[in-house]
Amino acid sequence: MPKILVSFAGFHDPFAPASVGDEQVTGPILTAAAWCRFDAVYLLATPNTVTNSESTALQLRQRHPTVHVEVTHINLADPTDYTPYWLA
Repeated sequence: MPKILVSFAGFHDPFAPASVGDEQVTGPILTAAAWCRFDAVYLLATPNTVTNSESTALQLRQRHPTVHVEVTHINLADPTDYTPYWLA
């Protein structure tokens, strides 16, 4: 069975500030991809995270060239917005 990751790219992707100094560390998606070898990664990009999603996809393709990486743009202001769509 193929291993597939579906995720929103967040503001700590592809890299996040280290807790000490000015260094950057890999963000959650790159870290997960390093630990678990996925066959495909599907990133969901909101209008606020397009840059993060595209940058994360680029890093994934460079680091894991055999993994299928796809970015899907969705019109959602925030993936943690729980307002019912009929009230938005």
